Amino acid sequence: MSSSPALSPLPLPSPPLSVVTSTLQAHMSSVQTIPPATQNQHEHRNLELSVAWEDSTGDEKRCWICFVEEREEDVSKKVRWVRPCKCKNSLKFAHEDCLLRWISEKQGPITTDVKCPACGHVYAIEESTDVVLAILTFVDKSIQSVVPYVTLAGVSMAFYVVSTTFGAYAVMTMCGPDEGERILSEANWGWRTWIGLPLIPIGLVCSRLTAADAALPLLPFLVLGNDQIRLSLPPSPALTVCLLPWARLLYNGVWATIWPWIERIGRHTPARNGAVRSGGAVGQAAVAGQQEEEEDVQEFSIGRRDGQRLVLGSLLLPAVSSLMGTLLGSIPWVRNKVPDPFHRNILGGCLFVVCKDVASAVYRAHKKRQRRTRRVREYRGD
Repeated sequence: MSSSPALSPLPLPSPPLSVVTSTLQAHMSSVQTIPPATQNQHEHRNLELSVAWEDSTGDEKRCWICFVEEREEDVSKKVRWVRPCKCKNSLKFAHEDCLLRWISEKQGPITTDVKCPACGHVYAIEESTDVVLAILTFVDKSIQSVVPYVTLAGVSMAFYVVSTTFGAYAVMTMCGPDEGERILSEANWGWRTWIGLPLIPIGLVCSRLTAADAALPLLPFLVLGNDQIRLSLPPSPALTVCLLPWARLLYNGVWATIWPWIERIGRHTPARNGAVRSGGAVGQAAVAGQQEEEEDVQEFSIGRRDGQRLVLGSLLLPAVSSLMGTLLGSIPWVRNKVPDPFHRNILGGCLFVVCKDVASAVYRAHKKRQRRTRRVREYRGD
């Protein structure tokens, strides 16, 4: 059986090139001639459609706190869903119990406004109240606002009492029992005493700081007054107290003058053992500069002051001065020359300060000399 020959499709005539070009130009001109108002309307319509789509997809309730959806809950349990803020989609709904528990954790013991972590909207809480609860709430908030000020006042009063007690102890320790009783007697207890005794520990601590050099000389005149300051020989306790800040400034000036000379003594030591300096004059200068920088850092680390040691050493100065005065009083020659216990205690305190500074200077000089001889030990095995 013979098969009929396949029929080939007839070729369609292609349009001329001029016709295609004119058609494309007409289409492009129609697209470009869309007015701007129509384009804005299209964009606004697209935005409305996208928002409507978001709202439609967010209708399925899901708590953003416990992540439980409405379809997963037990139907027998009555659970209230709320929309407390302006969030959309997955952050729009929440269980009322979950949200109240979350707000309570955020508020703590103090009732404050809690905001949505996403949109920042303040949650509005509705609760029943009455007159008694309103009064008690006002009283509770008033007490809560006053507590910091009462605490500050209590701490200040405790500091004042402790400072006054320490000041009285310092007076009794430095002046002796007889003179101390006379100074602290009820007849001499005026407003200057109420101000002066608490300033004694503060003045002792400030005497270790150079920032108080301008105020310390004026402090005794403010506390004692001009009527108690009289020129006499030996000087009275009031005059001695007024002269101590000036003696301190003089002593610090003398010490600042001789301290550079003490430092130069420690620098004339050989270089580190095993140190090889090369590179000519440039290398020598570089090594010398590096060594001076290391010495400055080491001097800072050696001479730094610990705050606790500074405060403790300042507050222990009256007791140490009394002990030094007692030791000086055991020497017959000193006891005959300085019969007053107050002046012996002052002399003992000054002697202690000088000895302490000399010992500190010697320690720092030897410590710097030790640092200059440091070297790394070679590993020789176990």
